[in-house]
This record gives sequence, structure tokens and C-alpha cells, in this order.
Amino acid sequence: MTKTAIHFFLIILAGAIGAAVVGGGFAALIGSLSPGFVNNLFGGYGEELSHPVRYAASVGMIWGVFIGAGVAGFCCALSVVLRLISLRIDFKSGKKAE
Repeated sequence: MTKTAIHFFLIILAGAIGAAVVGGGFAALIGSLSPGFVNNLFGGYGEELSHPVRYAASVGMIWGVFIGAGVAGFCCALSVVLRLISLRIDFKSGKKAE
């Protein structure tokens, strides 16, 4: 099965959405367990956030998208590099490429 660009795009998209869900869930858990930590981390000096759990979840989802897309993109690029190496080895040994 050949992997097209749309296939790699869908892998990156799924990885980013999955990481956003995990990041948002983890940050919401932290925000619900310790809203004071979220206020100190993201609020201004002497300023209190009105909904620290929602704010933490949204920031966690944003960072999850960034990290998930980066990791999934790196994995796809690594897959392409390994396939190119495999094709080069097959070409040098005289085998027919798949």
C-alpha cells in the first residue's frame, strides 16, 4: 500500500487532535485540583481568573496541538526517510522496488 500525502496529513491531523484532547484533559485535571496554581501561572499579579479550569483546558489543548502536530510530522518524515533508504538499498542491490 502506498502512502500518499493525504494519508500523512490525516496521520498528522489525528495525532494533533489526540494530543489536544490529552493535553486539555490533563490541564483541566490540574486546574480542578489546584486552581490557585493556574491563577498564579496564567493570571496577572493580584489578578484572579474567573474560570481557571476552562482556561487551563484551553491552554492545554493549544499546547497539545503544537506538540502533537510536531511529533506526528516528525514521525511521518522519519517514515519517508526510511522508505527512501530502503529504495536506495534495493536499487543498489539490483532488486525490484515494491
